[in-house]
Amino acid sequence: MKKILLYAFIIMAAAQWFVPLQMLWSRRRVLNQGELFKFRTRPIDPADPFKGRFVSLSFADETVFVKNGSPFHYGQDVYLILGTTAGGHAKIEKVFHHVPSGGRNYLKAKVNYASKENDSLWALALNFPFDEYYMNEFKAPQAEKMYRDSSRLNGDTYAKVKIYNGTGVLEGVYINDRRIEDLITQ
Repeated sequence: MKKILLYAFIIMAAAQWFVPLQMLWSRRRVLNQGELFKFRTRPIDPADPFKGRFVSLSFADETVFVKNGSPFHYGQDVYLILGTTAGGHAKIEKVFHHVPSGGRNYLKAKVNYASKENDSLWALALNFPFDEYYMNEFKAPQAEKMYRDSSRLNGDTYAKVKIYNGTGVLEGVYINDRRIEDLITQ
């Protein structure tokens, strides 16, 4: 009986270490092997008593028109093939109901709103899986102020995101090609 309890304890302890280490490893893998995209943003600065201070990101190109006869609905997982604009920002090229084949990196997102425009055209509002950028609680309000100032002056604000096999990991938030943390320290 004591051996069974000892083995159960060892398995439980190993599982408690395995789960967080696996989560860290999968994020690190995306950052190391993922393809880099720049998403244009419109950040705001909320506070959450459980999460701390973060910059909540709203993306400029979260709405897309899709020619597809198959229906879309709220909460549905969709898979996006991304490209880049002439300015170097990410753009959604194709939207699929299932994981696309062909070896290209894709991003898994959720449908926030779907509207059928006509027989074959859908308007989709999407939620990207990376919409919160965590910062030092004292720096986040200053980051929000810098963003507002940059927006008034038509600055280029974007998030760099690495994408690998459907997962997107936020690498940083930038204003006019400078990381927001670097701008705050000046």
